[in-house]
Amino acid sequence: MKIEHVAMYVNDLEAARDFFVTHLRGKSNDGYHNPRTGFSSYFITFDDGARLELMKILGRPFIRCEKAADAGRSTYGTKAR
Repeated sequence: MKIEHVAMYVNDLEAARDFFVTHLRGKSNDGYHNPRTGFSSYFITFDDGARLELMKILGRPFIRCEKAADAGRSTYGTKAR
């Protein structure tokens, strides 16, 4: 089995892109932005063909999980505790 790509929401799209390009030698596309929905994303491609999609929706923060038990739970649009 080969996974084509993995996607993740981030709070700082540019910083996340810079991290994967600088430290893991990924190559970024020019990005995508939908002004109507506020959705933006970048695809980062790695040498082995794996791709990572970094996504953000303007005005919707994403909170990191603080416990392993929270790992599978959605935090989409929730407020920080």
